[in-house]
Amino acid sequence: MTNKMLKELMDLPLTDFGNALRLQAIFGKRWVYLPRFKSWMYRDQYNWKGKRTRDLCYAVTAAFRHLAQDIDRLPMPKAEWEREERTDTIFWLMLSQRPTHIKNAVKMYRDMQLAEEAVRDEVLRGN
Repeated sequence: MTNKMLKELMDLPLTDFGNALRLQAIFGKRWVYLPRFKSWMYRDQYNWKGKRTRDLCYAVTAAFRHLAQDIDRLPMPKAEWEREERTDTIFWLMLSQRPTHIKNAVKMYRDMQLAEEAVRDEVLRGN
């Protein structure tokens, strides 16, 4: 992950909604929710694979842990407020690995995908 992307992810709100936005940026379209089957699909390099919500939660926990580690490895900023912002972000990402925060972020991530699909369906229908 580039330093620019890390800084963009750090600038997102330190909330569950901010975490859902982080997931959208990190996972992109590799994880897709299928409302008809009430399950997730994961795209590896070659195939789509059906996954349980629990599998996504494990991936989210790992993503937040790796993101916190990557942010910690960035060069130390000179400004005090930037150091405080980085510390707050890392602390939030560590807290976000708790089941309640993971569940909320995954639900919001799913809802974002469903909203995107609804808009796409409207456009395709010509409404």
